Amino acid sequence: LETGYNRNCDVFAHTYNVTEIHNSRNHENGSKNDPTEIYELTPNAMIENIEDFEHQRNMTHLLQPRFVVHQKHGWTRTSYINMLRQWHSIDQVWNLMEQRERSMSIQYERVGLFRSDVFYFVPIDISKGDAVIPSFGKMTNDRMFYGLYENAYIWANIRFPSVDCYVPPLPTQGLHSEHFMETLILKNIPNWTNKSDICFMRVRGNGLVQLTDCELNYDGPRPWHGHGIGRNAWFHRQKAANEKYHSILNPKSDGSESIVERRL
Repeated sequence: LETGYNRNCDVFAHTYNVTEIHNSRNHENGSKNDPTEIYELTPNAMIENIEDFEHQRNMTHLLQPRFVVHQKHGWTRTSYINMLRQWHSIDQVWNLMEQRERSMSIQYERVGLFRSDVFYFVPIDISKGDAVIPSFGKMTNDRMFYGLYENAYIWANIRFPSVDCYVPPLPTQGLHSEHFMETLILKNIPNWTNKSDICFMRVRGNGLVQLTDCELNYDGPRPWHGHGIGRNAWFHRQKAANEKYHSILNPKSDGSESIVERRL
């Protein structure tokens, strides 16, 4: 952000006051986390307690069996709640952006929404494309978005208001994030596109990196090619060479979200 394509953007972030991460699906069993590291990304950050999230959302409604994704689809109850926390995080970081707009009497033209618990090894320029999501993965990718302000507004703001309109393809599928985004959210965004040259990998609280995240439908640069080494060896070489890698090994907790905007 300091020297790349988006160096002229304002950055906002939201995360939770979580010091230990527990998610058996991701092999996170009490993984330590320092939420204040979010301020290394930007001073324009909000840290909320989990209780703040629960008080602002109707959890009794959202935890009805018809919404919760069944284990047969690879999720746990924790996975589902973490998805709701991520949705809330996206809402809150958008609110931070709007507060800045009001206080500075400005209007942002383009918006990018990014997870802060991932390792980006391909530069992303948010100035290109009106509504862009990555193409990698088995289903519609719900982990990143950038584009025009009005399109980003839809991607970021209509999830909770839309849950009662959603009909899952299977009764046990509940609010499965990728299918929900494809059938209810993206259909309201005209001319959204997949970009096959975007890749980033999730980093778990225990330091494990999902090196297979870009296995499917990714057609961008593969930096390990031409070095005579495999992807794992390349990644660990990068890890050793990067003086700031400590911040990657300590992601900003499940559900954290950051946003960058370009002014008019």
